[in-house]
Amino acid sequence: MKAQFRLEACIISHAHLDHIRDLAMIADNRFQARCEPLVLAASKPTLAVLRKHFFDNLTWPDFFNVPNRGKPTIEYLELKPEQRTLVAGYGVRSAAFSAIDFFFAELDF
Repeated sequence: MKAQFRLEACIISHAHLDHIRDLAMIADNRFQARCEPLVLAASKPTLAVLRKHFFDNLTWPDFFNVPNRGKPTIEYLELKPEQRTLVAGYGVRSAAFSAIDFFFAELDF
């Protein structure tokens, strides 16, 4: 779990369960350990799926609002296509490449 606590951010290419399933336990573990918020960086549609169908207080707690809005367990960061965004100290440029919202992210170090 120490490795989970050192994470600053996760870049999510799309919201298929095989790409997001571990986020639930990572968020829960980090919440219990009172870690700093974990940044979840993804496209706007992917973030919408995470909010509506995953961290929705039905499937799993809404860690964006837990323990509270002032100190959430997770924070969402939208990656806009073809725009460089700083994620945990790395420059990330994403590019959408299909109608079902897969995207690729290029890091610059």
